[in-house]
Amino acid sequence: MSTHAYAQKQRIFGTGGFYTVGALKMGALYTDVNYDYLDGQHLNMQNFSVSANYRLHPDFLIGGAYVYTVGRYTITSKKPSWNELNLVADYFLSKTTDIALMVYLQQSGGGAKADIQGYYASSTNRQLVTTLGMRHLF
Repeated sequence: MSTHAYAQKQRIFGTGGFYTVGALKMGALYTDVNYDYLDGQHLNMQNFSVSANYRLHPDFLIGGAYVYTVGRYTITSKKPSWNELNLVADYFLSKTTDIALMVYLQQSGGGAKADIQGYYASSTNRQLVTTLGMRHLF
């Protein structure tokens, strides 16, 4: 028996913006996501996000973001929630190549597991992911 319920419909609404003051760029984003599943369940998730990037030097950028997500299932009345903190340090070797260190930390509540997108879900309500990478634009 499958433990997955697949969505038959997904609706997303979002709004946000950025504001720049000198070397500081700040942002805010709100999204409202609704899933209707084939098993009759409905999930609504609201995401609230704030972010800031600061260019310490023309070649060096630091940034951070906080995302709060709250969800609600209609049939089971479960109310999962997630708190996620993202940090980045980005050093530009040239106009086309940079090295970045990223740290993601997530904590969940309401019976949900921590599950940072793009990585395997945690077996607990906490997850920490650190990524070091190099990017080259062609």
